[in-house]
Amino acid sequence: MNRFIQNPNFPNAPVRRAAIGQRYSGLFEKPLSKLGVELFALAPCISLPEPVRSHADLQLHHLGGADFLFSSNGSIPEWMTELGLNVGRICEPGSHINHDAALCALRIGGLCFHNRNHTHVKLRQALDTIGVPIIHVRQAYARCTVCVVTATAAITADAGLYKALIRHGIETLLIDSGFIDLPGYDYGFIGGASFLLSNNLLAFAGSLDKHPNGREIRNFAFRHQVDTIDLTSDTLADIGTIVPIE
Repeated sequence: MNRFIQNPNFPNAPVRRAAIGQRYSGLFEKPLSKLGVELFALAPCISLPEPVRSHADLQLHHLGGADFLFSSNGSIPEWMTELGLNVGRICEPGSHINHDAALCALRIGGLCFHNRNHTHVKLRQALDTIGVPIIHVRQAYARCTVCVVTATAAITADAGLYKALIRHGIETLLIDSGFIDLPGYDYGFIGGASFLLSNNLLAFAGSLDKHPNGREIRNFAFRHQVDTIDLTSDTLADIGTIVPIE
């Protein structure tokens, strides 16, 4: 039986192992270990802007199963090899914003949402090979911007992505922009502050009680038979999400 998560972002069973940016691993190691999750750190990528150098959603794209695309300044981490991952290396992300989002595509409902002008050619080729169409949207940081709830439900503050998701059959809750910390920027995004830990548990990097739409978010998830859990009591923080592996 394949132990790896087959559908990117959507574990069918409780997550056992996941990748996270090194900057955030210490803060979330304890609360996630209590939930049975072992974290594997991604070293900061110095080609990315300093505030997001440790954002997993800019460095690692899960294609499905053991297959990943990875972008970093350094070599492929030993833990990836030890876990038996098939990792395709792409060019280092550049400091220019056009390159930062090369892997930051949103996978949901058998589709991929991304600004195709920013999608890395190797990601386009890989998605074409596995039959996943790319839906062109204006937002390059599509994965950061969307909290995935189920394969047919999502949450975002991005009006353009909201319309695109609705148009493709994804029920979507539109929330207020802001109220999510990301030092160095005015605010972060809900997708970078959340991740599924099973098919019915949605975790947040911080407390929904400190977000003006917190109750709506909880109710929306509950209506889709997904519970929520706050990993800290602080304001929500965009940590570049985590990437579930097993």
